[in-house]
Amino acid sequence: MYYCSILPLALFGSKSQYYSFVPYAKTITISFVIIGIFYGFYNGFFKEPKLQRISLNISNLSQELKVLQISDLHINTLTRMQTLKQIIQISNRANPDIIVLTGDIIDAKSHFIEEKINLLKNLKAKYGVYYVLGNHEYLYDIDTILNKLKENHITILNNTSSIITINNKPVINIIGITDFFGNQVNYLKPNIKQAILKGMPKIPNLLLSHQPKVIYFLDNSSKIDLVLSGHTHGGQIFPFNFLVLLEQPYIKGLHEFKPQEYIYINQGTGTWGAPIRVGTNSEITLITLQPK
Repeated sequence: MYYCSILPLALFGSKSQYYSFVPYAKTITISFVIIGIFYGFYNGFFKEPKLQRISLNISNLSQELKVLQISDLHINTLTRMQTLKQIIQISNRANPDIIVLTGDIIDAKSHFIEEKINLLKNLKAKYGVYYVLGNHEYLYDIDTILNKLKENHITILNNTSSIITINNKPVINIIGITDFFGNQVNYLKPNIKQAILKGMPKIPNLLLSHQPKVIYFLDNSSKIDLVLSGHTHGGQIFPFNFLVLLEQPYIKGLHEFKPQEYIYINQGTGTWGAPIRVGTNSEITLITLQPK
């Protein structure tokens, strides 16, 4: 208490000078908060998503593949058509071999946003567009949402896998599981073992799971070369990013969770709740997989 009482005197010379500074400190603090809100709103709502490029060497891969990841679009009634068109343009311009949508793409009842969902048919990739459920799709007309996505030529991976074949040669196995929220609502529950059944042991396994915590449930029966996830939004607003670690193993980026087994966590191509980002960026990820 003694040191607390003399601190103002040490800094300002007298109590009167200290108390005269207090109103300015409040003004400065409020100004920083207002600037932070405006910056966060611009960064989260208006700023073009960043195309994040990474490369990774993968065992048993016979040729280079470019995988583009979009996650957590949270398309709802407030989502701008212009924003979606911009995201599709950026994605197609990257000329990906494969596009993956790792959940929370839809965040409203489908009949309110049908025109926006239909824009997704404009995503172009040589070997297809693949999708897994996030937790938010469960809150709405989930079966209708899945059917709408299928109508737009998007392959749904509900606890199953799809083998990409190039020139009649299997190249990579794309595995997709439903979200862990399915366990809470007792519908479309995730089943990792079922999803992996169709996999081929001599080609790489790419696992799509909305939530990064899937790595806690992977056993050693099948090697997963790369997991692609979202869900965390990179924390979206600092310092709330640290709360993510109470539920998930990582916040964002590339991590090696087992020897030669990796996970990449997209920060979210869109935002959830208030369209504000502080300390994070909206992200489209272009992952170049290279033979090891």
